[in-house]
Amino acid sequence: MIQLRALALPALAAIWFTLAGAAPSVAQPLSAEQWAAIDRVEAYLSDLRTVQARFVQSSSAGGYAEGTFYLKRPGRMRIEYEPPIPYLYVADGIWLTFWDGELEQRWDAPLGSTLADFVVREEVDFGGDVLVRDVRDTDGWLQVDIRQADDPQAGQLTLIFADDAQGLALTAWEVLDAQGIRTRIDLIDPQVGVELSNRLFVAPRRDR
Repeated sequence: MIQLRALALPALAAIWFTLAGAAPSVAQPLSAEQWAAIDRVEAYLSDLRTVQARFVQSSSAGGYAEGTFYLKRPGRMRIEYEPPIPYLYVADGIWLTFWDGELEQRWDAPLGSTLADFVVREEVDFGGDVLVRDVRDTDGWLQVDIRQADDPQAGQLTLIFADDAQGLALTAWEVLDAQGIRTRIDLIDPQVGVELSNRLFVAPRRDR
């Protein structure tokens, strides 16, 4: 998993691809109803092409930030924080990059080594390299807890969907870290199917 400046970054920047050192995971057997819900999530995410949304990020440790989220599947994602937070995350289809605008420094990791890859890949599949720990469907909300199958101690990502008569809609995700701190990103008024320039998914480099 990508570590970046994980020890230096507060929960403010703890999103799905900066997981580190959570407690060991033991997956529980899932019911037929839970597997049916997983099938629906796979189909929804696989059909999703582009999303743009404002977001609010909050932490059980008291961190707070706002910004803009962009998704262009397959392969591309951008999470851009508003000032004074100088951080930016960009997935360009090959690499996942963290950019610290204050230091003008970047850190790169292969996209396929991160949980971000699960969401941006062409076909979303909860088998193979993803371990589903739990599925909860209550009061119009569907939540799926996942970990990396080959490194279940690397952390947990919970995907949160609104579930109503119109179908599923990704509305939030939550990360659980080693200290038990939960960091949640809620999407505000997400726009689906919008045109997004590929230039959004080019990570900055330090001027020389």
